[in-house]
Amino acid sequence: MALIKCPECKREISDKAEVCIHCGYPIAKLGGCSDTKQEHTSPLLYKIRVIDIPDQDRKSMAVALTCTIADIRLREASALIEQNYSPIIIAGLSMDDAEVIKRIFENERIGVTIEPDYESTQSTTLDLNAKCKLGVEAINYFMPKQDENDFLFCPRCRSKLVDTVSVTTFFSWGEPMNVCQKCGYEWKPGKR
Repeated sequence: MALIKCPECKREISDKAEVCIHCGYPIAKLGGCSDTKQEHTSPLLYKIRVIDIPDQDRKSMAVALTCTIADIRLREASALIEQNYSPIIIAGLSMDDAEVIKRIFENERIGVTIEPDYESTQSTTLDLNAKCKLGVEAINYFMPKQDENDFLFCPRCRSKLVDTVSVTTFFSWGEPMNVCQKCGYEWKPGKR
């Protein structure tokens, strides 16, 4: 057993943990999944999941990198990063291509992880001689299916420490607001 840092609260936890014992963050498993059929087979494809965006500048950079690598519109890349707690930005990659993408994001101080991809039915390859600014572009890119987020998270700092409170103002009575306990950001439920 080894100790690793939780991407959310940065405290040490066991590498065998499925969730952080301190904050409940789901820890990605690199060794397979619970399905016994898939447990014994090694994955042929991999996906890149964003696990740590430290600040607003890095979030903008994550959107820009996703937009450039995937060759998708800014609106689509922005929605992918901002509307998912721990978004899967690209899937269907070989391990070599996944490591290239991981290095690009980590050079910009954006935490990503490589996970097995058992869901993809088509592969994504990288053109390492692309004429874009990064010199890398995905071929046959498809928008990966995202995990369902069953919890609130702050759209600014991505913390799960969010309370929904009722705010009474001069013009309204008991209007609910989400308030991040980490950065203080406030927003109306259902909006980001």
